[in-house]
Amino acid sequence: MRKSAYLRAFSVFFWTATPLLVSATSFVVFSLLGHNLTAEIAFTSLSLFNILRFPLTIAPRVVQSVVESKVSVERVQKYLLAEELDKTAVTRGESSDYHMHDTDILVKDGTFSWTEETGHYSLRNINIKIKKGSLVAVVGPVGSGKSTLLYSLLGELIKVRSYL
Repeated sequence: MRKSAYLRAFSVFFWTATPLLVSATSFVVFSLLGHNLTAEIAFTSLSLFNILRFPLTIAPRVVQSVVESKVSVERVQKYLLAEELDKTAVTRGESSDYHMHDTDILVKDGTFSWTEETGHYSLRNINIKIKKGSLVAVVGPVGSGKSTLLYSLLGELIKVRSYL
């Protein structure tokens, strides 16, 4: 974070000072080449440099946005190209199955975990039967496992044990 703050401060200073440096350098080079620097030339040049100040100020922001976009695209690409979930995490039963009669979601004595550590389970002995067309709400305080339950139903947790 400190490196990033120093780099950002240097970048802001550099790009803020650039128009002044460009003006001063231009006048010095113009004089060194043997030309006479008059008030007419100086004020006309300063007007031009002030017109160019906005594009010179915006240039670093454009570069920063391009870099951020590239990083974002790489992250989205990595996510979209990631391996699919474990196909065995969710068992899909047919409606003719005797367990699934009139039921969309059924979990019997389910145990689920975020990690493969033995003995460290996120959900234990979960029993859920949700009938087709029913409205279900998962309610509870923060940290009680609502999201973990939904992730387990989606097959994103490791299924340690489930009968069905």
